[in-house]
Amino acid sequence: MRKDRCNGTWWWLSFVEPRTPERPFLGVTVVRAEGMVAAVKRSHALRINPGGQVSGRALNLTTPPPAELCDRLATDRATIEIAVRQWLEQEKQRGN
Repeated sequence: MRKDRCNGTWWWLSFVEPRTPERPFLGVTVVRAEGMVAAVKRSHALRINPGGQVSGRALNLTTPPPAELCDRLATDRATIEIAVRQWLEQEKQRGN
């Protein structure tokens, strides 16, 4: 199990660039922070914030995020989908 680098809640951050309608999706990441603003600042500090607009959501987890999404920018939709599917299955097995 991965040791957390900071305190707080896990935050899902999704990045888009609406000015490029043909490919607006820039990627997602999951970071640990004390709030939404801190999560965005953490993404900048980690150099994984691609710019554009960001939307975030605090996650109530019993299992840690998959390595493919944690503290790194994931841009491949297939990779993200597989990681999220496996993660949700783990959460389901734990009773959430």
